[in-house]
Amino acid sequence: MYIREIFDYELDNIFNLSEMLVIKVMKKYLEEHPRVCRCGVCLEDMYALALNRIPAKYVQDDFSEHFYDRMLDYHNAERKIIQAIEQISGNPHHDYNVKPYKK
Repeated sequence: MYIREIFDYELDNIFNLSEMLVIKVMKKYLEEHPRVCRCGVCLEDMYALALNRIPAKYVQDDFSEHFYDRMLDYHNAERKIIQAIEQISGNPHHDYNVKPYKK
């Protein structure tokens, strides 16, 4: 059984704008701060913590980026996402022998 399925209907057109926003802000922040760890453990910790700090906003279609401002409190969400990144990067949940993610 497909996990996002009800009565054989797949709910593939439902998107969480908050997830898209977290990814967008994380990419930008990490590009601007190359010394922040990019290992899988840290990336997943940053992503999960950031998502837990902002409300989910589900929509029925894949909205383009210009809807972020209208659908979410963009600047407040961005601030919370950056705080999550900085919290994890300042206190990683691994030893420093972890291989960083490479492009």
